[in-house]
Amino acid sequence: MKLNNTATGSPTHYIASESLSFTGATWQTYLAEPDFTLSAGNGEKTVYFKVKDGSNNSSNTVSDSILLSVTNPTPTPSPTPTLTPSPTPTPGDCTDAYEPNDDFSAAYGPLVSGNSYSGKICSPADMDYFQITTSSAGMITINLNVPSGKDYDLVLYNASRGIIGISENGGDEPEDIQYDASEPGTYYIKVFGYAGAFDETQAYTLSGTWPSALPPKVTSFRINNGAARTTNRRVTLHNTATGNLTAYLASESPDFTGATWQDYSAEPRFMLSKGSGRKTVYFKVKNGSDVHSKVASDSILFNKETDCTDDYEPNDDFSAAFGSLLSGKSYAGKICSPADNDYFQISVSNPGTVSLDLSVPPDRDYDLELYNSSYQLVDFSENFAGKSESIQYQALNPGIYYISVYGYDGEFDETQTYTLSGTWLSKHRAFYSFNEGSRTTAHPSLDSHDMSNTGNTRISHATGITLRSFRAKACRDGRITLHWKTPSETDTAAFNLYRSRSKSGGYRKVNNVLIAAIDTDQPVKKYRFTDERDSSSRSYYYKLEQVDYYGGTTRYGPIRVRLKSPGNEQRR
Repeated sequence: MKLNNTATGSPTHYIASESLSFTGATWQTYLAEPDFTLSAGNGEKTVYFKVKDGSNNSSNTVSDSILLSVTNPTPTPSPTPTLTPSPTPTPGDCTDAYEPNDDFSAAYGPLVSGNSYSGKICSPADMDYFQITTSSAGMITINLNVPSGKDYDLVLYNASRGIIGISENGGDEPEDIQYDASEPGTYYIKVFGYAGAFDETQAYTLSGTWPSALPPKVTSFRINNGAARTTNRRVTLHNTATGNLTAYLASESPDFTGATWQDYSAEPRFMLSKGSGRKTVYFKVKNGSDVHSKVASDSILFNKETDCTDDYEPNDDFSAAFGSLLSGKSYAGKICSPADNDYFQISVSNPGTVSLDLSVPPDRDYDLELYNSSYQLVDFSENFAGKSESIQYQALNPGIYYISVYGYDGEFDETQTYTLSGTWLSKHRAFYSFNEGSRTTAHPSLDSHDMSNTGNTRISHATGITLRSFRAKACRDGRITLHWKTPSETDTAAFNLYRSRSKSGGYRKVNNVLIAAIDTDQPVKKYRFTDERDSSSRSYYYKLEQVDYYGGTTRYGPIRVRLKSPGNEQRR
């Protein structure tokens, strides 16, 4: 066969062998395609190759493998009786706990110094790669005990995948490598069968020692310090651990699906999944060398109990956040149970300071958090019970931000309210009356005649919207469908709908998420929303709220819809 190679540095000679130490091989005059004869016997063959120049400077060793399968010539067959064919043997299902680890990129590890690892060489082509990480310079010792009657070899590589140590004793003699590493870092180990040796049943044992900090270990892990139950989804993961810790990972999934590493804390907060029942949290830590601890876990029973509400519920997560809030305005709400978390949304028009204040009920311990549009925590305030919370955050990017208000360690109050307020850069526009042209702080109030489809137009200069019609229709199945048309929209981001049994107040938002504005150039934009009402009232009032890109809002209405007996429809 040919050993096709390319080399630099004016090589004068090459040496090639199936032995890592080139035992029995001699230097030959350099050729780019020298001939080479493989050893006898079918199986995986690995050839090692290096070159040297006229000053006797040798290159690093490189290698390549090929599967040798030699068949003897088939003589002309003589007529033979027809025989029943024997069943074809089923290929073995040999594997071990570290597969697939057949190359550097799939190397298993990092291994722990002092531990033993049992694996198998399952075929002539099988090669097992492992990875270790040393914390300082010092001696690396690697040991390999091989199965009886098998000849396995051992190779040690540096981080650049260059060979720095080999052991290739004959037969089933153990293999050993000792290497004095001059610097810390990553090293690789390879175990393979010489001349295609393998064993599908017997395992080898790989072990060794090297400079390494002790692996991290979680010595205790308790949810809410070992509490049996909670009514608050937000819990504390009390833990103690050793081993130069840098990060922790927590999840309700045993394989940590979707979880991300966080900076290590002895008491990190964790949000349980929705729904009552027993919750199990899995937890592990790692050190700066990316060595992980074993997984610890604990369980707690979660039950949500509350009848209390406020004007902004449901707003218990990011998707249901109430807003956008207005800069400079105050909002009074309640934390109604240990499980209640109130989320709000603001829109920041330009980089600048986001200033938030939270006044809490006496003797209650409420906390305040601020998140960016990616739901990442950017600032928080955690004062003691009865103390107000405040955040001063320098927002570098305009956009949507979220505010979370919650009770620390299950604090709540069904009767007393908190007050949330703040200021941020937000372009709110003043409303000017269409008829008088004078400035007023009132929103336009349009009755059903104003909103009927007669072509009459009411314009709000505050938001740049022209609303042609706003109607409601009660359907036979009890649902109410709302329609509105806008011939003109300027800087309109979305809409909200509010419902009340009384014309004068008590309006509640009926859409869980913002109703996005239609982003087309059609002359008249038509909207439709179906309200799945949850009571048996015979009439309702609705208001339409327009939300602009700067966080400003303008409400229209109310309009009224009356429900008649089943089989009839009433529209306004």
